[in-house]
Amino acid sequence: MEYQYFDDSYQQQPEEPEQPQKKVFGIIGLICGIVSLVSCYAGLPFAIAAIVMGSLDSSKNVEATGMGRTGRILGIIGIPVSIIGTILYIVLIAFSEYSYYYF
Repeated sequence: MEYQYFDDSYQQQPEEPEQPQKKVFGIIGLICGIVSLVSCYAGLPFAIAAIVMGSLDSSKNVEATGMGRTGRILGIIGIPVSIIGTILYIVLIAFSEYSYYYF
């Protein structure tokens, strides 16, 4: 019986998987920016998160996609929208006919 030995030097090296984390900050920033505009009176934390994630996307990724930039812009727009929405919500509750139900 004859044994065959295989030489491992000719095997292909495993390729490194493509880094999917490059776009994660941009995607999260875009989603937070959209949520900050949709939820008017509760969107302030999402707007701040969109600005932070959009900035992280442009600083971490040299080839930054438009998603991070768009998320940052939506976050900047979302801050005054959420502040105005919160003020309007408080004013509407304060001057409504049934305001004693809320307090």
